[in-house]
Amino acid sequence: MDVFGLEVVQNPEEYLSDNPEVEDQLVKSAQSAFSRPGVPPADETKEHVLDVSTLVLAYDFEEDEYVGFSAADEVAGTVYEGGIAVAESQQKNGLGKAMLAKTIEHQLDGDTGIVTYRTQNPAMYDCSRKVFNAQPFEHGPVSPKIYEAISDVAEAMDLDEEFKHPVVKGAYSDPMYTELPDRDSRDFLENMGMNYENGDAVIIGGKVERQEIEDKVKQYISENPRIEEISQ
Repeated sequence: MDVFGLEVVQNPEEYLSDNPEVEDQLVKSAQSAFSRPGVPPADETKEHVLDVSTLVLAYDFEEDEYVGFSAADEVAGTVYEGGIAVAESQQKNGLGKAMLAKTIEHQLDGDTGIVTYRTQNPAMYDCSRKVFNAQPFEHGPVSPKIYEAISDVAEAMDLDEEFKHPVVKGAYSDPMYTELPDRDSRDFLENMGMNYENGDAVIIGGKVERQEIEDKVKQYISENPRIEEISQ
């Protein structure tokens, strides 16, 4: 049975520069997480996803390699989750939500904050709903503060693409998947006007409390004997 370690990288840029083999493993994990070959491109992953303030890695002790990552930075005053991926062979092991919670914990500045990210994947949306109060959601309006934060993130990203709150039309040059994961939330995302085949994505946001997210990290690790925290 594989056991995984969650590792917070202290200086992502320097660490990956000094350990190119780790960077290659993370690119491999990212590409295996999507159903389209070569997506996301290696150069794009290295330059725009892994070059961040906070990077959390998932290490497979049995295979002796990194099998996932979560990367975040500050965008428009929010904790912006710029990329998260778990190798296809290691999905459904609880790594996604554990890494997401750990990333938010380390990137969050202060006792409260707002987390944002963009996605076209209902599985990612479902994961975030478990970790924090991600909006929009099916049964209730988006709070004014989160609505504004989503708009601010879209503006800060200087999007050339058309933005119809909360959907970025053509956010990706190509769809990230040959077919979206079959989740209940898929219809919800598409009903907001997201067409994944055109590369559209939804910007998601939600308020977080530091104590709550710290409790989530402890919960996900204590409940899963296959995950443990390790020091770099």
